[in-house]
Amino acid sequence: MTNEPNGAVTSRVIVGWQSHTTADLSVEAATLLATVMRSEVVGLFVENDEMIDLAGLPFVRVLGPGDTLPKPVTPESMATAYARGAVACRQTLSVCAGKAQVKWSFSTERGILSAKIRSVATATDFVVLSGNIHGFGAKQLMEELRSSPAEVRGVLITGLREIASQTGPVIAIDDGDKKGEQTIRLGARIAAAKKVGLIIFAVANNDAEAENIIARAESLAGPKVTLTVHRFLPGSPQLIAAATREFDPSFIVGDRQGEPFGDDKSVLSLLRACKAPVLLLR
Repeated sequence: MTNEPNGAVTSRVIVGWQSHTTADLSVEAATLLATVMRSEVVGLFVENDEMIDLAGLPFVRVLGPGDTLPKPVTPESMATAYARGAVACRQTLSVCAGKAQVKWSFSTERGILSAKIRSVATATDFVVLSGNIHGFGAKQLMEELRSSPAEVRGVLITGLREIASQTGPVIAIDDGDKKGEQTIRLGARIAAAKKVGLIIFAVANNDAEAENIIARAESLAGPKVTLTVHRFLPGSPQLIAAATREFDPSFIVGDRQGEPFGDDKSVLSLLRACKAPVLLLR
């Protein structure tokens, strides 16, 4: 099923689920990005092959909310749970994308979520990943981030609703390279859409490099966005994470290959500091 409001679509934001538990948060982030990029939101619900294979085995049990005793998992109960999850995800996408008046589509497939996303993503697409940064979720997130298609335009990691700011500023991180120009442009568009300020984290070795970043930011942000700049030296991910925590942003835009995202530890540190959606351009 597809909803197609007026307006040309230049790219897609692909968001996948294996359950409905994170649908609201992922759809909100995906729809915001689709709005500023004039993109289509592609919803993909994947029935996990591994879970289906486990259903019906005598030792498999599940303890649901309110249950006092674990219950067996059968092929029928698994199919019912997946069907309900798909309906919930599609409904969430329909409502949120409808309000934003962005094009959207939804489909249900069987397989492994990361593999399905890789099979459909192209160089002009953005891919959405869950921002689960606790316990095994953090390990899974980093594996998915590393395995996401190298040719996609960017990866959007969702935040955590219960503690993420909805009205805080947008932060764009620029280390002076050409990709930094894209982070400023996109950060400014998101800030304008959210009607919040834009903070530039200028990562520079010296005053001259910092002044170049500031001048570029002022020329790209436009008059409709309130712009402030904070400077950092390269190789200071903990300082950037601490500053991020202080500003409590509602969105962050950075470069997956640039500062301060050179390793998994730095990525997780920033995610834990802000709890907001983080878009990493590639």
